[in-house]
Amino acid sequence: MQGAHESGCPVIFVNRTPRLYRGFKRVLSRNDLEQIGERVVTSYRKLPEFNGKTIYSITPSALIEKVLKIKMEYHHLSLVGSVLGVTTSYSDIGYRVFDIKDEEQYFFFDGKTVLIERDIKHDIALQGRRHYSRRRKTSATLICIVLKL
Repeated sequence: MQGAHESGCPVIFVNRTPRLYRGFKRVLSRNDLEQIGERVVTSYRKLPEFNGKTIYSITPSALIEKVLKIKMEYHHLSLVGSVLGVTTSYSDIGYRVFDIKDEEQYFFFDGKTVLIERDIKHDIALQGRRHYSRRRKTSATLICIVLKL
């Protein structure tokens, strides 16, 4: 079944639920995002280290690595530090990174890895950038995994 939204974008029905598509990209509703969030938090609560314990806050590294099974790797992503993070849901996509001597190498993605700028890993002054970059790139990867893009 197909229809059209007032915006002119196609509406495709999946399991009798209308889904709005713009340019072949699925648009997630607030309810879709809340359901994804609930599944992720439920999985987090089931981790062995939290079994039977009250959880007061979610530890981002445990959520990212143990629940979502997304790997974090730290590399120099640009020579001038202009790129803080890179991810893709596709496998075998190469991205140019730089080693300690700023020699060019290529990192090939596996679809579940996030690259973060190495310079923001340990610098306490850049802690906010590190947290923001990790969360933003992880959420992008999660959405791609959920939508199977």
